[in-house]
Amino acid sequence: MLGGGIGEAIGKIVDKIPDADERKRMELSLQELIASVQVKVLDMERQLLDAKTQLINTEMQGSKLQRNWRPILMLCFGFIIMYNYWFAPTFSTPTTDLPEDFWMLLKISVGGYVIGRSGEKIVPELTKTLRKQ
Repeated sequence: MLGGGIGEAIGKIVDKIPDADERKRMELSLQELIASVQVKVLDMERQLLDAKTQLINTEMQGSKLQRNWRPILMLCFGFIIMYNYWFAPTFSTPTTDLPEDFWMLLKISVGGYVIGRSGEKIVPELTKTLRKQ
């Protein structure tokens, strides 16, 4: 984490310490500090993962609508696209121009759907693995 520009700058300063013993103590102190920061970062990631797991578990214990809103939304998007680009031209029914905002919302929804479904499957397994450690 500190290995980038900050770590290099600190390393250059430590290298300028004339006393070899003091330089070693400083290097050891810096390594301990880096390890401590990495442990805190991992702990924060674990807490975030626990929060996501709790959110998914809460959603899955809710009503059918709460559990299935993403698939329903994607079916609606699919229907709009199929109607506008296949059904309407085939059967000569009126179509409408889909605004760019529709496509942006579709991109966001598909991304959220994929990430949400992945999270539902990955987060519980990852949580089990992290709790074993």
